[in-house]
Amino acid sequence: MIGSRRILWIALPGLLLAVLLPAAALWKLSRWGDATRSLVTARDVSFPTGASLSELARALEQAEVVSSALLFRIFVRCCSDFKKFQAGKYRFDGDTSPAQVAERIIAGDIHIELRLRFSVPEGFTLAKITARLAKHGLGAQAELQRMARDPALLTALKINADSLEGYLYPATYSFYQQLPTARQVFARMVAKWRSMLPADYQQQLTKKGLTLHEAVTMASLIELETAHDDERNKISEVIWRRLKDRTPLGIDAAVIYGIKDYRGDLKRHHLQDASNPWNTRIHRGLPPSPIGSPARASLIAVLNPTDAGHYFYVLIPDGSRRHHFSRTLREHNYHVRKLIRASR
Repeated sequence: MIGSRRILWIALPGLLLAVLLPAAALWKLSRWGDATRSLVTARDVSFPTGASLSELARALEQAEVVSSALLFRIFVRCCSDFKKFQAGKYRFDGDTSPAQVAERIIAGDIHIELRLRFSVPEGFTLAKITARLAKHGLGAQAELQRMARDPALLTALKINADSLEGYLYPATYSFYQQLPTARQVFARMVAKWRSMLPADYQQQLTKKGLTLHEAVTMASLIELETAHDDERNKISEVIWRRLKDRTPLGIDAAVIYGIKDYRGDLKRHHLQDASNPWNTRIHRGLPPSPIGSPARASLIAVLNPTDAGHYFYVLIPDGSRRHHFSRTLREHNYHVRKLIRASR
């Protein structure tokens, strides 16, 4: 806070003015400078480059940030240093005093307007992401979908894939000052994804015999199969073992991804549909693309499978969304029957 004890350290113009003022008036001015006003709503005040102290004081008074433009001018001359004031747009809210106003403007604590903020949950598909961006006014969803598959954009972002599926990192994104373009949003999300990869990720994948695209695809399977961190490495083990044995992965989340207009009911004909490239009940190996946006934990789990002999897993029928992991088909079938009985 700026109090009367700091008056001795003012600049010469302020000192001359202070000499002309009675001590009682200076004390009252100091008290006025430290007195707070409670602003129920936020008030924005612009202080353009080249604006005078009088113009700033009037703007503050009109916004009801200070009670008097005249007193603010006198206060600044006596107790602050207008030469240090920094131009910009300032937002004031809550309890604030003239002294705090002056300190914030000297510090250049300008208000940067938030123009866009959105969140992408872990596992969100490209379709869900573009739908969310469309709701925020970044374009029609169909247009955003086409953009996310544009070879020129993929090349510019150094993504060796057919689309941005799996490469738009799940996080909360904020943009200030001006509304970004859809391309700028995609670029920020890809940059976030790239920053979440461990420094030696590519080298470790090469040792495992995986391409980056295959790793992102596998990570998306892990992400969509479990919400529990301690299960990611176990699911990774099951995938690795089945890939090694060239056994179908049998991951229903992938099957569902490939079903157009899926309505929440996975039927037998879906599981037998060989025309679905993501049908891991029939087609061996990894599906042709990621099935959602994996978080860092799933990307890391790709390289760190457990080694417990797990070959199967099925939901535990207790509502926890956790899985029972089995080494043998006999054990697995036992727990499948338990799940079926519980769902009847």
